Amino acid sequence: MRIVFISPNEPFFLPQFYSYLLPKIREVHDVLVAIVPVVYRKQSHASMFLKYLKTFGLWETTYLSFKKLRFSMMNGVDVLLKYKLNRSFSLRAQLEKLNVPYIH
Repeated sequence: MRIVFISPNEPFFLPQFYSYLLPKIREVHDVLVAIVPVVYRKQSHASMFLKYLKTFGLWETTYLSFKKLRFSMMNGVDVLLKYKLNRSFSLRAQLEKLNVPYIH
């Protein structure tokens, strides 16, 4: 059976989730992951930031913004090292480590 996951490229929790789930499923099924953007067509990064600010408050929004920036930088380091770090900092990087096909 072919299983298709539709997932945003969220760096905080999804790489670990898929690293746990996909090896077990791939033993039996054909798997593909469709990565969808977190920011939708008519939504800008600024409007998304304001939405997070309204929902989570200044402190949590600032914390998540810096964490996202740190994960982006660590993902760049991991890519330069050809995925040698123990942890993935993006969904795409984790899927490449697991040799799982994906589309954007």
